[in-house]
Amino acid sequence: MDMMMQPPASARPGTVLSPPVTVRVRVPRDGVSDEEDLSELGQLFAVAALIKTDANGNAASRPAVLTGQRFADSVRPFSNDRVNGHVQESAGSRPLGYVSFPNLVIRQEGTYRIRIALIRMGNPGLSLASQGASNMETIDSEPITVWRDAHDVPTS
Repeated sequence: MDMMMQPPASARPGTVLSPPVTVRVRVPRDGVSDEEDLSELGQLFAVAALIKTDANGNAASRPAVLTGQRFADSVRPFSNDRVNGHVQESAGSRPLGYVSFPNLVIRQEGTYRIRIALIRMGNPGLSLASQGASNMETIDSEPITVWRDAHDVPTS
């Protein structure tokens, strides 16, 4: 996974983070067909969480609250209009799809990162209760400093 769109570096408490955090999901270049990749999409989703950090960027022990309309998103294939400029191929992997988290809001001052976890549901032939899920990968955004007056955000 990699960040296609990072959240803003600074924001005011209670305002929607713009642009929306968007993550590209990649798969290894191992000869898997596009058809197999598309079947994989139905098993993947991502979850966003807010991580409060200290001055050094390390996760703080206090929980942080992220609000918004959606904290989970299924991995969606790139449409033709999203391909241009956003779907770069690399030597070891190729893009599978993306997840996006619009309208996220941080309500308290501090420094945070948004953590996105990619989750794979278990065997699709089993009932939902029996499938289980596993965390495949996690990625953190760049730091977001939330201050009442965004013009006074310190630069360090």
